[in-house]
Amino acid sequence: MNVRFRAIMLEDSATDAELELRTMRKAGIDCVSQCVETEAAFRAALNEFVPDFILSDFTLPGAFDGMMALSIVRQQHPDIPFIFVSGTIGEETAVEALKHGATDYVLKDNLARLVPAVRTALREADERKKRRQAEDALRETKNRLASILSSLKDVVWSTSPDGRTVLYVNFAAEEIYFRPVNEFYRNPRLWLEVVHPDDRQRVLGHWATVAEGAGADMEYRIVCPDGSVRWLHDRRRTVHDEHGRITRIDGLARDITDRKQHEERIKLDLQEKEILLHEIHHRVKNNLQVVRSLLELQCSRIQDQSVVDILRESQNRIASMALVHETLYHSRDLASVNFGHFLESLVPSLVASYGIDPNHITIGIDSAEVLLPLDAAIPCGLLVNELVTNALKHAFPPDQPGEIKIDLSVASNDEVVLTVSDNGVGMPVALDVGSVETLGLKLVNLLIDQLHGKARINRARPTRFVLQFPRRR
Repeated sequence: MNVRFRAIMLEDSATDAELELRTMRKAGIDCVSQCVETEAAFRAALNEFVPDFILSDFTLPGAFDGMMALSIVRQQHPDIPFIFVSGTIGEETAVEALKHGATDYVLKDNLARLVPAVRTALREADERKKRRQAEDALRETKNRLASILSSLKDVVWSTSPDGRTVLYVNFAAEEIYFRPVNEFYRNPRLWLEVVHPDDRQRVLGHWATVAEGAGADMEYRIVCPDGSVRWLHDRRRTVHDEHGRITRIDGLARDITDRKQHEERIKLDLQEKEILLHEIHHRVKNNLQVVRSLLELQCSRIQDQSVVDILRESQNRIASMALVHETLYHSRDLASVNFGHFLESLVPSLVASYGIDPNHITIGIDSAEVLLPLDAAIPCGLLVNELVTNALKHAFPPDQPGEIKIDLSVASNDEVVLTVSDNGVGMPVALDVGSVETLGLKLVNLLIDQLHGKARINRARPTRFVLQFPRRR
């Protein structure tokens, strides 16, 4: 051993003490020693010298002896190895000494046993020290964990795999369940008994899956002793041994009553807002219909057909906007318009407003389930209204049948692609759409800008107008 040890030698014979030291040094046990023979000197050495082990004779001159020294050591320093080295100790006395806490005994005429006895005693003392340190560390960890768990507002618990034995539950259970912690230990079924009757079967089914090895979370209600109901979020996990067997189930239960109540308030608020928005869209639609009806009354009083045509176009524009609000009124999603459904309602009304035979000029609609926000649906609806109106008025001579097609889709970059085409007479090559002064085409250009879109026109038959714009801006 390379470590230098400290030894108290309770010995009245300097020769015996030196012989013992020489024996140990010869075997490689390097130690510094302090030799004493009185009680006072022995007590002082214990406190000041602080030995790693003690070698003591059994009998000493005077009233002080080895057994008294052993008693002092065991009271003050129970872990210090105490070895009797004596020439007079008998077997019965040695056994009695061991019963009182002596580590070992060695006869002076057999010092060959001294070195093994010292080494064993030092090794065992070191093991005891390490074990005590580990126990102290474990105790500190347990105390720290207990302190942390006691400060948590969540219930931390652990049960046997079958749930019949509660292994642990922290004191947060008293705050959440309003029941003493000991009640859970006495009645392991209390966990289930407090579950709200309407949730009990669902909870039982969930717990069964956890007991089979599945870990999951769930939310359920409990009933407190005063009849009040609280919501819990329960998280469970199984703990397995090295063979994969479930040894226990650990869990954490959190009171989420406030969150549930807040969610319920939000849900009610949203329902109220949806009802309000439906009512707003309904009233806006009705008001627009009133304006349209007023224009219709005005048309009946006007003899100039050109003025009537202008008012008719305004009616169709108002009808298009009203139709958007009507579509939203009947929709569950108030944030967006199903534009395909909108087109299927808009186009027939346009055909009817111009008194066109739907068998003479047909309009085909190919639309995917394209949802547009309100700020895009209204300008896009007006744009379709203008393009279809323009085709109905100018693309087909009186006796010429024809077809108008409307295609609506969403590109991979989430841009909407709207195509309106007809197989009519076509658009004059010299016509500059951007500089035309008619209200309809001016409105088309304004609507393209409002949609932040890009348009291109194919003038040859079929005439095709293609608009591409971002669905959300």
